[in-house]
Amino acid sequence: MKKTSTLATILFAIVFLFSCKKEANQSTSSALVGNWKFVSSGGTTSASTSFTLLGTVIKAETILNYTSSNPKGVYKISQTAFSGEGVGYDYQGNLTVKQYEDNIFQSEDTNPVNTTIPPTNASSNYKLVGTDSIYFEGNAPGTNTGASGTPGGCKYKIEGTKLSLFMNTNTTKTSNQGGIITTDNQKALVTIVMEKQ
Repeated sequence: MKKTSTLATILFAIVFLFSCKKEANQSTSSALVGNWKFVSSGGTTSASTSFTLLGTVIKAETILNYTSSNPKGVYKISQTAFSGEGVGYDYQGNLTVKQYEDNIFQSEDTNPVNTTIPPTNASSNYKLVGTDSIYFEGNAPGTNTGASGTPGGCKYKIEGTKLSLFMNTNTTKTSNQGGIITTDNQKALVTIVMEKQ
């Protein structure tokens, strides 16, 4: 009799803990659901390509530091999907190009850039990871909106009516360019801000 009572208590505790965990995840997801006006995007992105030519390792790196203005569009977030509609902006910043040979710095050139990102539509299913991270099954907001999305994630924070996404990505791939093997690396440290409508 005592064993049955103890087993019942343990089963009740397990069911209670799982239901509390489920409620916590649902309430966090519910906080994201709604229409969020795109406010700004800014940060640093970089891309580098390196290859060996006649025994010398050549590396070219571009670094963009930018802030945005003239925001357009809205992100519509459901329990499972994150959809950007007409999201675009102008950005201003500095583009630096650096060149290296055998890891020895050779040159650097920095120029101002002003570009318009035209309004685009993109959608991805997402899942919450813990209480402060989102995993996107396709393209994350503010990334390439091609048909074949690259899964990835970010941290997020909700403060009142403001939602901030903190992207921190680093991808490396190799490719064959006419017999020359190149190593390409892309990094981004970007913050995207939205306002609840």
